[in-house]
Amino acid sequence: MNDTPQSLPELLSHSAALYGNKRFAVDAATRAGISFAGLDEASSVLAGVLAERFDVKPGQHVAILMPNCLEILPAYFGILRAGCVAVPINARLKSDELHFILGDCEARALFVHPATWKPAQEALRILNRQAPVIAACFDQPPPGTVPFSELVPAAKSQEPRVKSQEPAVTRHDVAAIIYTSGTTGRPKGAMLTHGNILFNIEATKAGHR
Repeated sequence: MNDTPQSLPELLSHSAALYGNKRFAVDAATRAGISFAGLDEASSVLAGVLAERFDVKPGQHVAILMPNCLEILPAYFGILRAGCVAVPINARLKSDELHFILGDCEARALFVHPATWKPAQEALRILNRQAPVIAACFDQPPPGTVPFSELVPAAKSQEPRVKSQEPAVTRHDVAAIIYTSGTTGRPKGAMLTHGNILFNIEATKAGHR
């Protein structure tokens, strides 16, 4: 039997089983943290929210427009766990650049942050796109957006059923699309499979031995 993880969500679940409540990451500014088990659970809940509440299908693209913060982690792994493709976007981009990338990747949902909301709002206005916008880290989320903080508690109140419904994800499935800087033209989306990223993890580990 091959115990090698075949996808990033599988790797996370394997790590959560090993390390449980040990810290996965810590916010440098607030010192708040998230554990391996907490991230595994939160990402599973968000996967269910994307599928059930927002009707995002496996293989569709979900954009993340946020600076480094803890909320990026469950957002990223939740997208992957739903069988979708994560599109992390540089949080410093202006609205015209965002307009092109969001339109090009055909994002079916978007995670935003107070630092990125103004250009994101303008880009969405130009696109006239009605995709759900999930607002993280806001004291008062903008009208029409869905507060990130409400998604996990709302889903937790239901009978746990998300993991049993998660689509099968393989090493050959696309995990993320990373847009180039576009120095000689429009940015281009580089597709990375789960296998690509898992191999990079193994190569990095080998380099530190």
